[in-house]
Amino acid sequence: MMWLAGGRTFSILISFAWFACCAYSQSPSSSQHLYVRGNESANAKEADVIILGAGIAGIATAHTLIKHHGIKDVLLLEARPVVGGRAYLEELVDPRNSRTLHVEKGCNWIQGYGHENITKLAKKWDLKTQAQNYSSIAYFNGTRGLAIDDAKIPPGKFLNDDQLDFMNAYDEAADNVTTYANQRLKRQEVDLTARAALSILDWIPITPLQKVYEWINVDFTFAQPPEVCSLFNTFSVSEDASADRLVIDQRGYRHIFIKELEEVFGSSLNDSRLHVNTTVKNINYSGKHTKIETDKGTYTARKHVIVTFSIGVLQDNQITWTPRLPNWKKEAIYSFAMAVYQKTFLLFERKFWRDEQFQVYADPDQRGRYPYWQNLNAPGFFNGSTDGYVYFVTHVDQEARRIGSLGDDDVKAEAMFKLKEMYGDDIPQPLDVLVPRWDQDPLFRGSYSNWPLGELDQHHDNLRQPVGDNKVFFTGEAYSKEMFGYVQGAWEEGKQTGTKIANCLKGNGCPGGFAFESIKTCSQQQTTLKRRDILQHQFLRNKKE
Repeated sequence: MMWLAGGRTFSILISFAWFACCAYSQSPSSSQHLYVRGNESANAKEADVIILGAGIAGIATAHTLIKHHGIKDVLLLEARPVVGGRAYLEELVDPRNSRTLHVEKGCNWIQGYGHENITKLAKKWDLKTQAQNYSSIAYFNGTRGLAIDDAKIPPGKFLNDDQLDFMNAYDEAADNVTTYANQRLKRQEVDLTARAALSILDWIPITPLQKVYEWINVDFTFAQPPEVCSLFNTFSVSEDASADRLVIDQRGYRHIFIKELEEVFGSSLNDSRLHVNTTVKNINYSGKHTKIETDKGTYTARKHVIVTFSIGVLQDNQITWTPRLPNWKKEAIYSFAMAVYQKTFLLFERKFWRDEQFQVYADPDQRGRYPYWQNLNAPGFFNGSTDGYVYFVTHVDQEARRIGSLGDDDVKAEAMFKLKEMYGDDIPQPLDVLVPRWDQDPLFRGSYSNWPLGELDQHHDNLRQPVGDNKVFFTGEAYSKEMFGYVQGAWEEGKQTGTKIANCLKGNGCPGGFAFESIKTCSQQQTTLKRRDILQHQFLRNKKE
């Protein structure tokens, strides 16, 4: 999508949605643990380049430096015992036989603008994927909220094909709002919230079905509601979702990134340059060399440090800086958005849901509550008898945070209340449940970034800028203007940062350290009546009376 700031345009596109993949295994083999663990006893704590975080961007940076530029004096630090970052596998456990089911807690799509290089990696490492069919969907008009007495209310029902006219008004508004967004861009008018723009074009959702359909088209992609999303980010370009592919490889999405890292760190990743279980506490860039304080001691970067932490982690302020980051950098960090996209997985002993790939629940009380269910046993995906029966539901933003604040048993009870309304009381209890809670994880503090209303080109330029005379660089999906929120955004930004660092080390020129220290609005006529004037006028009038 197109964004206009400072008289220049650039593309920004929709964020990736996360879905699940899974397959049964008896237990992880010892070789599988070696496959992702790295060297936990590494002693070297000094290098020319130190990369903080072995997620997708960190792996891309290390791979680019070592393989493509011959820069081998590199350390890669990771807080977790495994690499991959938000390409993150988790387990569901069948208590009847202790059999584990691996599910993709994090990213799972190959999709969106710029996905070609990820597609190449998937082909290179034989990653199994399956095309997603968004037209394979059923809608349920719910009647029960979450109150105990709601169980007495007659259940809602799945809609027939001739009952889907609630979609038409939104689809027409969405077509018009894309034209409207591009007209505003051409006229160099200010951005609006997606909600304001839709309302201007007479789309105001009233019924639960209208609200959930809007949720599918906005919240499900951006992990934030229309009241927060930027018009230009949301509607100025249409995406072709027919090319979306869901990763269904039991080795997980991270497999392709691990294999790339193996090319430089060896097949077991037992390289002394990879330090796992190492948590960063402080980054001191005040001297000639940058000192990194961790729970395993102090590391020294003689030349450069690359920070790959999520925007959510930087906003959480759990890592301290010496000296403190400059205000222009902090403004850039806190101006960007870290969204929460959360899948709740339920493992069952049998399949009782419909055959479509998606089932949509329109909650009568709360927009976006248990709205979007995905059937991982749909035709072409997993065989339930051999792979397991998995149904999962996606929440975003405040509802995702609410779900994350509950205990697993409470989440299970809520989910079953909705499922019983949809499918009747004669359904089994789940064997296991998994609630990711991305916003509560101190290593992530969210799922992926989103470009919010008010974020200017200059803010994002500052976000990308290094600090400390090019000693400390920043990279990751949030730093990509065109592919923020995408897997490929993290991968391509990591590769570009690796090349920048290599050029610095080889004397081919470092990127300029230019930053916008003060970002100002365009000149405009001052509003004649301010809120203070209104309040003062009211006060004086009341005083006279």
